[in-house]
Amino acid sequence: MDLLMIIDAINKEKKTIAGISAVFPIAIAELAALAIDWSEVSYEDGYRQVEERAMELKNVYNEVLSTINNCIEAYPGLTRNQKTMYEQMVRDYLNGVLPLVNPDWSPNELKGYLLQEATNYLSNYEISC
Repeated sequence: MDLLMIIDAINKEKKTIAGISAVFPIAIAELAALAIDWSEVSYEDGYRQVEERAMELKNVYNEVLSTINNCIEAYPGLTRNQKTMYEQMVRDYLNGVLPLVNPDWSPNELKGYLLQEATNYLSNYEISC
């Protein structure tokens, strides 16, 4: 691959991330964009693929958050403020973990990883899910 192709691929990826991040969280937009080989697709095809992947990633992310939030809500002895605080802490933690994920993972692999990460994170606060 020559230098111009590399620059073109990088530009398509950056432009797509900028557009997609208006609709999806930046971590999801970036992860979805990393799954595309930008040297082999047009901008339009790549953008469409990133949109599809971002929706898939967002659905998995929301499912994991819902599962963890249900656990926190059901956890005995926590006040409403503590539950809200832990839910926000887990959301922030997972947003930090997303950039470390393999962009080629299947939804099930991603879900398993994020659930494990969130569960381990909460165990540091002696909350078991």
